[in-house]
Amino acid sequence: MGSCNCGHLAQTITGYSKGKIHGAAMWRYGDWREQLRDYCPQSGLPLDEMIDQMLELGLTREELSHLEMLTLPAVVEHLPADRQHLKHNVREDVVLYLHTWADLLEEALPTKVATPKLQVPAHLELV
Repeated sequence: MGSCNCGHLAQTITGYSKGKIHGAAMWRYGDWREQLRDYCPQSGLPLDEMIDQMLELGLTREELSHLEMLTLPAVVEHLPADRQHLKHNVREDVVLYLHTWADLLEEALPTKVATPKLQVPAHLELV
């Protein structure tokens, strides 16, 4: 639980070790997908508190569940045709999935508004 796809993300977000994350997961049965399905923000369970931190950053339970298996449809359909069947916990596959997801998120950002150029008085211009 502490060193799989979601476990690595949880380490980065929470700053906890893989051992601490694994220990937190042992309070309830199941892998990340099952833990996310059974998540309750009022449970007080250690892993639910870690999931809270991940959700506070804007991730959803569905996205996290798909991250564990590298299956978010929007991401998979944008993968190269020869790489659409990614394997769980294969570093190269996880990196490709995350880079593709990041690209999609960037594309979804509103376009940047052009900032007007400041009028610099002639006596302050650099030559």
